[in-house]
Amino acid sequence: PNFYFTSQSKCARSPSPTFPTSPEAARAHEPRLLSFLTMVIMCGINGFGRIGKCTFLQLLEQQEFAVRAINTSMKATSIQKYINTDSTHGTRNYVVRVVDENTIQVGSGATVSSFRTVKLLRSRNPEDLPWRKNGVEIVFETTGAFLTIKEMARHDVDYVILSAPPKDMDTTPMFVYGVNDRDYAGEAIISVASCTTNCIAPFLAAAENIAGGIRDGSFITIHASTASQSIVDEAHDKKRTNRSIFNNIIPHTTGASKTVDWLFPQLKGKIKGTSIRVPINNVSMVDLNLHFNEPIEKEAFFNEMNEKNRFPDVVQLHKGQAVSSDFIGFPASTVVDYHGTFQLTDSGIKFSLWYDNEWSYCAQMIHMARTMNEVNAPQRVRSIRDASFVEKDVFMRVDFNCPLNEDGTVADEFRVRAALPTLRHILKEGPSRVVLASHLGRPKGADPSCSTDRFAPILARLLSEATGEERSVIFVPSGLDATEEDVSSAGPGAIYLLENTRFHAYETKPTAGKSG
Repeated sequence: PNFYFTSQSKCARSPSPTFPTSPEAARAHEPRLLSFLTMVIMCGINGFGRIGKCTFLQLLEQQEFAVRAINTSMKATSIQKYINTDSTHGTRNYVVRVVDENTIQVGSGATVSSFRTVKLLRSRNPEDLPWRKNGVEIVFETTGAFLTIKEMARHDVDYVILSAPPKDMDTTPMFVYGVNDRDYAGEAIISVASCTTNCIAPFLAAAENIAGGIRDGSFITIHASTASQSIVDEAHDKKRTNRSIFNNIIPHTTGASKTVDWLFPQLKGKIKGTSIRVPINNVSMVDLNLHFNEPIEKEAFFNEMNEKNRFPDVVQLHKGQAVSSDFIGFPASTVVDYHGTFQLTDSGIKFSLWYDNEWSYCAQMIHMARTMNEVNAPQRVRSIRDASFVEKDVFMRVDFNCPLNEDGTVADEFRVRAALPTLRHILKEGPSRVVLASHLGRPKGADPSCSTDRFAPILARLLSEATGEERSVIFVPSGLDATEEDVSSAGPGAIYLLENTRFHAYETKPTAGKSG
């Protein structure tokens, strides 16, 4: 889950403004299964165009990342307006304090600690960019100017992520989150392929395990216009992209077929596609026809995909009557349009796949940065997807430090909901028992007003709603002093919630009675 922190002392008594208050706001904070990171990831961004800007905006909202430097020609005094106004992604309220012409502080709170210092670098020559001097570990290469491993190696930094397909596909390794991210083994320079590939490939990875696998397929990418296209007709007689995107649907090419071949050797030559550009500023669609080796119906396919999909936050099914603008700012890389999907033959299905070719693409790139950090950090923690919980005793530290109303009731359940994806994943495997521990507020010793007992019925209700099965959560008043009997009274698969961990002195003072 994503974690949020309040600075309120004692028990939090008012709703926190950082919690999403609507489905639209919640999309940017979608709870998902992630391993816990052991350190802040120090980042730099080379280029501050569409992809650089969207990457920066997302990183600002994520606790485990810190943007230390951006290479841009933009004046420091212009950045506040640039990041707060966007014709596609709307307005924001960040404050940018100009320290000097090459240093800014970006934040949205009233306290000094809520602002992050960012150095502005000023060179088109990678060798002249002082990434290491500014503490940068990973650079997001978003300029589109350096597309080979040799060119990207000119950056003086440990790791580089290219936001485009590489020209030297046989040399620069490509990773797509939800497809081959588990294969990452410490490579210093990688590409995350194209935005279209990030839409198609995770879906193909899920579909390849259904109905005997994919026999063949074809696709057309209906792609939004990009900054590289002409606003008015330009003099050029050898390509159609010189024509005005305002006035035309323009046939174009796509490299997604080649990257699909690279990612799925077993499908090489079996998936072919092309592209057209249309006069909208964001969100694209892939019209995908797949034929399987065995007969399969649409509903059966979706049922199997739901069971076998490793990354439900990456490939999602949408049953609403949506249009392209409904998916602006949507983080999932592949959104399958239920009503745009229909049967072609007994073994063939047409799918319509939506994706935000800016925001979603940057989200997947950030996921890969997390993966790189997990693999490369000295004290990394594996994803829980790689662990088995079958018949295991599971202890899970959760963050139920929710804001409370004056009468002590929970004002906002978001933190409890955020634990559901991880908890459901563990419960699905059939553990012997799950013991949960959380703090609430900062009480000095046992304080009934800060008891975590209030969360047991809330979690039981949310789990029952999410699974369709009646679930119970047993509260354990003895907390960290619980005995074996305290957490084994309800039989296999039971869920126990311990009393507030801060009721015990050794929670914050390890030497006070117990160690560790």
